[in-house]
Amino acid sequence: MTHFVNAGMEVIQAANVALEHMDVPDETKLRIHRAEREVLLATRSFIDAILLEVEKEIPKKTELKKVEIVRKSK
Repeated sequence: MTHFVNAGMEVIQAANVALEHMDVPDETKLRIHRAEREVLLATRSFIDAILLEVEKEIPKKTELKKVEIVRKSK
């Protein structure tokens, strides 16, 4: 998945560089901007999913409970 995100960002960055040197319609610039935003949102979602998996691996603390021992009298 990381490669997918990196590839998406590289495409967007290449498009941004190309836009600087070309006269393109504003609609095209807007579409590129929206695509960049979607790649970033996908990246955020991917990171959130990885964090959930990492949190599953962390052992949860066990709670200590006080147990009262009652002795029988003889």
